Amino acid sequence: ISGTPTKIETSNFRVSVTDSGNYSASQSFTVSVSALRPLIFSVNPSRLCNNKSATVTITGVNFTGTTAVNLSGARINNFTVVDDRTIQINLNGPGTTGVTSDVQVINPAGTATLASGLLFAGPT
Repeated sequence: ISGTPTKIETSNFRVSVTDSGNYSASQSFTVSVSALRPLIFSVNPSRLCNNKSATVTITGVNFTGTTAVNLSGARINNFTVVDDRTIQINLNGPGTTGVTSDVQVINPAGTATLASGLLFAGPT
């Protein structure tokens, strides 16, 4: 028996098995899903000035319960989970032009990564 949770919930179920000798066994289970793995769809804006602060919006799903947001090429000052589909981050550019940055959103169910989601270009 396997599956992938699709919503946050607690479910009770019973598994019963009968073998070819007509021997039966049953067991009850409870499964609680407290968070779903996040998915990132887009980052806006995706091109930023390399030497300024900026606010960036991450769009996706399953952001409720986010514990961290990481960038590989810049420093995040803070982040706010606006709702289950939106996160806003305030960041400082890396000070170097041509830097791309992966964007990660982490919650108890897993990590979503948007590879090269941000580009830090020259001054705008």
